[in-house]
Parts: sequence; structure tokens; C-alpha cells
Amino acid sequence: MRSSSTTCATAGRPPKSHDNRSYVERLAEKSKNKEVRNAAGIALDGDNATFTEFIGNGQYQVASEGMRVAITRAVSAPGPILTDAGRKSLTRLMG
Repeated sequence: MRSSSTTCATAGRPPKSHDNRSYVERLAEKSKNKEVRNAAGIALDGDNATFTEFIGNGQYQVASEGMRVAITRAVSAPGPILTDAGRKSLTRLMG
């Protein structure tokens, strides 16, 4: 059995900091978004507070920038339906 410093008292689960680090590691390795992979790799240099912030906010901020770029490219393509849908998406992303 693991010591209490490596598991929680409930159900033998690893501490939350381990879960957060593992999640950020998975993002760094497997995210489909290159910017999220890069930012997750940088976040891994931090502590649990960094992991928590990245999981709660940072990954979405980085991903939304990539989405804005992709939508802007799509909007510049010909076609009124695609242009209108892209503009609506950008409006929702920008909040």
C-alpha cells in the first residue's frame, strides 16, 4: 500500500496535484491543437496552482485563439452562408 503522501485517504486515489499534472501531461502529448500542446508543455514547468489554472482557463484561452484564426480563414473564403456562420462563431468566441 502506498504511503499517505502519495494517495488520498479516500479510495487510495492519488492526490489532486498528481491528477492535475497527469491531465496537463496528456494535453501536452495528445491535444489536437498545437498551441494547446505547446502551452501545456510550458505549464508542466509550474506547480499545482499552475496546473489548476491551465486546466480551468489557460487551455481554453489558447484554444480559442486558434479557433479565431481558423474561423477568420474560413470567413475569407467565398460564400455568404459560410461567411455569416463564421461571423456568428467569432461573435460567440469573443464573448
